[in-house]
Amino acid sequence: MRAWLKFLPLLLIIACDLIDPEEPLPSYIYVTPFESQATNNQQGTTNHKITEAWLTVDGEFLGVYNLPAHIPILKEGVVDIFLEAGIKDNGISTLPEIYPFFNPFQATATLQPLATDTIRPIATYRNNIAFALIEDFESSEHVLTDEIDGDENTRVVLSTEDVFEGNQSGKIELTTSHSRISVASRFNERFRGIQEKGVQVYIELNYKTDIELGIGLIGHYDNINQPSEALYEPILFPKETWNKVYLNLSEAAFVLGADEYQIAFIAALPNELDRGSIWLDNIKLIHF
Repeated sequence: MRAWLKFLPLLLIIACDLIDPEEPLPSYIYVTPFESQATNNQQGTTNHKITEAWLTVDGEFLGVYNLPAHIPILKEGVVDIFLEAGIKDNGISTLPEIYPFFNPFQATATLQPLATDTIRPIATYRNNIAFALIEDFESSEHVLTDEIDGDENTRVVLSTEDVFEGNQSGKIELTTSHSRISVASRFNERFRGIQEKGVQVYIELNYKTDIELGIGLIGHYDNINQPSEALYEPILFPKETWNKVYLNLSEAAFVLGADEYQIAFIAALPNELDRGSIWLDNIKLIHF
């Protein structure tokens, strides 16, 4: 037997390792659902509906994950974790977006192969945003008082029935004899310059409703010869239980290009119903 044959098994092992090298073992992070915290008492409710985390590790974007999430990472040692709060734009499941008004959450983790490090992210609002409106319906008056339809029987009233948070919510009742509503925020307290520092404009809202509800903007112009215009989008569909939604009005504001705005709500009772109710709470109009 030739002498080199006794080294054949070793050569085969080395060759296999070169062809199919051993894969690195992943480390893991477990990301809990976001907690929302207010940094001052001028930000309204901390209720939120953050559904995903957009994950970056050491500057590398690794994907979007439904929360809670157990995420494998092919790294070890100390790493920088960067999580951005993800929401469903306009409440639509196929429109995941980073919510632009929350700070990214940053943390460090020491990763070890096959071990799990837990990350508990916290969402806080950015310092450079403006809360043009916060309406929680807790005082004796509320802002949705401009009766565009002229029907005092279809207005937003304060209700202690089935309240989402606090002591009161806003409520709208429609009947067959008063089947439509068109109402807006106070005419003499219009919102100005909502896109001067950035395009993003959102309404946050808690709601439940028996009927479809349209939400939008009424634009007013400094040029007295230019009539006001309204643009209603998106539409909220019936929801039996309280829901949180982030409504993106950026495009509506851009299209209107107005100098001042009101927020507005419209609804109509469907023919198959004799009565319909809409509950509203924690309305926030936010922009940069």
